[in-house]
Amino acid sequence: MLYAAYYAVRYIWSRKLRSFLTVLGIAVGVAAIVSLLAISEGMEAQVIARAEVMGINNMIVSPMAGGVSFDEDDLAYILEIEHVDTATLIYTASGQVPPHVRKRAERLSKEVRGIETASSVTLVSMDLEALQRIVTLEMQDGGYPTTRLGTTLGARIARGLVSSSNKLEGVGGRLQLARVGAGQGSKGKAATLKIEGVLAEVGRGFDIGFTVDNSALVSVETFKKVTGDPSPTAGLLVIRGDDFENVDLVVSSVEAYFTSRDKQVNVKSAKSLVDSQQQEMYTMQIFLGSIGAIALVAGCIGAINTVLTSVLERTKEIGMMKAVGASYNYILMLFILESAVLGVLGGITGNFIAIGVSSALSGVLGGGSSGMLRRLGSGAVISNELMVFGFLVGLSSSLLAGYYPAKQAAKMDTITALRY
Repeated sequence: MLYAAYYAVRYIWSRKLRSFLTVLGIAVGVAAIVSLLAISEGMEAQVIARAEVMGINNMIVSPMAGGVSFDEDDLAYILEIEHVDTATLIYTASGQVPPHVRKRAERLSKEVRGIETASSVTLVSMDLEALQRIVTLEMQDGGYPTTRLGTTLGARIARGLVSSSNKLEGVGGRLQLARVGAGQGSKGKAATLKIEGVLAEVGRGFDIGFTVDNSALVSVETFKKVTGDPSPTAGLLVIRGDDFENVDLVVSSVEAYFTSRDKQVNVKSAKSLVDSQQQEMYTMQIFLGSIGAIALVAGCIGAINTVLTSVLERTKEIGMMKAVGASYNYILMLFILESAVLGVLGGITGNFIAIGVSSALSGVLGGGSSGMLRRLGSGAVISNELMVFGFLVGLSSSLLAGYYPAKQAAKMDTITALRY
């Protein structure tokens, strides 16, 4: 056995170029499968992480058509639905950043990296106690607003507020807004809010009906005062169920309620997000796996060609081995070991190639502002299990490719082989 393995390795080494091309063909097939599946697994991990941050028990109710809004009566009914833990209305308004503040940020951005230059701020209001029960937002500094004109800023907004001393406004600083309009019928006005907290950045993947990083959170009382609207209408309703298993029941009840009130709404849950995007990913996995399989088949054809050539080149040698007593199984094992060595080298090389290729693909395909990889998350995940899978795919495909030539060599007639 050991001598047969040594003999196989020695022969492969004596045909370096041919062996290299065969190993490369197997490696490309393995790399294609592993890297594409790694991207697929990465997208799945991103979707699950996004759902967990959003809150696996949470639901977001939004209008499907213009003119639909939510009020306190809607909230009161929702809170009485079975399996609803808590809920809150979400009010939003757009506030303009004063020109002199934007100019400070623009000047500072030329000297300091990471400075934002946003022209507007989304003012978001809700029951802040309910918000903390619905979702956990990490604080970079300070906390939620407790005073009448207090606010907690999203990370990107905080990076764009520059004081007259040419420093970023932090906790204790001011958020100046030139104009705040809550909608039709609301005049809006200038306002100055005290910064009581800054949220840690949550990124694009977070979804609770508004972009947290670009928002300023305020209490409902502060929202009414700043917008000048004593009876604002809510454009979103966020609900937390008591258990993941009951989310579908709550969604059905909420949809039935708003249908009875002739309000067309969309009820989105983390559960439905995971279910729908996993269906997309399963389709993509089949497509990407098919591409990898085609590349692997091409590598297998190369391995078959290499071992067949080896058999033809060594026909007389096979006859001599049989003449001195080499058995059918020994000849079979000799050429299968040669295929196995090629498969081992191809599997290992393919995994290393996959690490680089998957990183490059996730960067290139996920780098745009749209598309599936941007929407689902583009980070590749190469787990130990996936690398073992890639290695086994390379080894097994090489063994299967080498079995037919090895069998032909083992069945070769001794006299015919010696005459070759």
